[in-house]
Amino acid sequence: MKTSLCWLCLSILLLFTSGFATNKTVNMLNSRMGDMTYEEAIQRFGPPTQCAEAGVTLVCTWVYESNGTVFMPIGQNVYALPARAPSARLTFTNGVMTYWQLNGNWE
Repeated sequence: MKTSLCWLCLSILLLFTSGFATNKTVNMLNSRMGDMTYEEAIQRFGPPTQCAEAGVTLVCTWVYESNGTVFMPIGQNVYALPARAPSARLTFTNGVMTYWQLNGNWE
């Protein structure tokens, strides 16, 4: 029973620390799909952390500083876990964005 509760709490924590993005950023990326260029992405997000190129496809990732610490009570103990750093992964095909993915807290 105690183990099940721990896994439930951990699952909820992971849900709240990953995959959330502000509607403003999501709406901007959705509206720019097939239109945003790599140069425009650099203006919006800054220099990417890493890029990989394969033919006409360029995949770039931006990783930002962590948003601090999440405190997780498990049983009678409280554990400090690092919050997931926000990141963005954009795919450009023939010079325009064709896919995007945001992770972490984008507020």
